[in-house]
Amino acid sequence: MTDAAETPGGEDYLAALAGIVAEVGDVAVELARVQVRELRALAAAGQLAEAQTAQRNARVLVHDMALRSIAAEVGGVMRFTDRTVQRRIGEARTLIEGFPATVEAWEQGRIVRGHAIAIVETGTSLPAEMWSEFEQLAISRCEKDTPNRVRGELEILAHRMHPRSFAERHEDAAATRCVRIVPGRDGMSDVVATVSTVIAEGIHDRLTQQARAIIDTRDERAAAHGGDGVAFGEAATAHSDSDDAAAIVATDQRSIDQVRADVFADLLLAGTPALDDTRDTTAGPLGAIRARVQVLIPAATLTGEDDGPCDLTGRSPIDPATARTLAGDTGMWERLFHDPTTGV
Repeated sequence: MTDAAETPGGEDYLAALAGIVAEVGDVAVELARVQVRELRALAAAGQLAEAQTAQRNARVLVHDMALRSIAAEVGGVMRFTDRTVQRRIGEARTLIEGFPATVEAWEQGRIVRGHAIAIVETGTSLPAEMWSEFEQLAISRCEKDTPNRVRGELEILAHRMHPRSFAERHEDAAATRCVRIVPGRDGMSDVVATVSTVIAEGIHDRLTQQARAIIDTRDERAAAHGGDGVAFGEAATAHSDSDDAAAIVATDQRSIDQVRADVFADLLLAGTPALDDTRDTTAGPLGAIRARVQVLIPAATLTGEDDGPCDLTGRSPIDPATARTLAGDTGMWERLFHDPTTGV
């Protein structure tokens, strides 16, 4: 006979589930209090270091030495290096001293750690005198959704509250665009390009479309080459003897990340995918694939009445000039009556 507690919808089952949910909720609140207690202790460590050097009218170097000494003592208990503890002390002071309402909401269980981190990371882009006003609005929004879902909304909120327009700040940030190489291990390196967000999203989307076209046509390419498959962007090996010469075609087993990286290198070195093995398949030439992005543009921004940020499908804000340019070139529109920035 089946136990009533194992029957979904039964009274015993619902009672057991309610007990588990209540227990998890109690633990979450208790954990939040412990985490906040640790933050307060770390912030106190930083304040102690500052007080020690302030009494002596000391230089910055002396303050750093005092902080490092305290961090080393605390690190011995936490099992962290003094550098790690110093970083966490700085983060704790920013949260405890700069966003006290956020700490209180976290300690009460109204928000979670992820919310607090999102509020600090987005709020610190504003001048310090605006942090209190920002966190009050941010907390009310965090109480209604998860940290990941609310982060984009908080970014838009911070940008709209900033005394300088987003367009001005984006122009300054765009001046820092660059390409750099970060050496890795085992003969590998990272090529890092700092570009506008909408350009970065477009690059990733186009590479993804091309990679999928390559993966989806593996069988067709294998049949066209008379083998099991073709490794796009990689040289096929050949074997010959005195009587015959036969091409040995490697099987394309690459992941989508690996194909994206190979297409990325081909596009930069050759201008178009140099070894386009989808040329004779239903997918068509890879070079014809174009990037796609989705942008949410407030009507006032579209008409030029407002110069605030626009929303790249909930991922991050983009500058209004780029958004207007994209809007002018698209034939695909969807009208929305809900503004995620105002909540109405």
